[in-house]
Amino acid sequence: MDKATLRRRIAAIEFSVWELHLFLDTHSDCEEAIDKRRRLLAEREQLVAMYESHFGNYYGTAMNDNGDVWSWVDDPWPWDLEGGVC
Repeated sequence: MDKATLRRRIAAIEFSVWELHLFLDTHSDCEEAIDKRRRLLAEREQLVAMYESHFGNYYGTAMNDNGDVWSWVDDPWPWDLEGGVC
């Protein structure tokens, strides 16, 4: 999976997790939703680990192994990319 595809997949999972969180605010006994959220969180964790092993920190403010918290500014900015999409 390329970088952009992986980020979109993670974002889609994060959206789904948040929607399930909101649903569970009013349906806290729904075992199906609880299980689905748990599975999505596990999948997200795996995808973030994959992303970080290939492309570096997923979160721009995360500290990398060198202690350089600002290395994310070296990545191409959206307007630097052809078509303007990460």
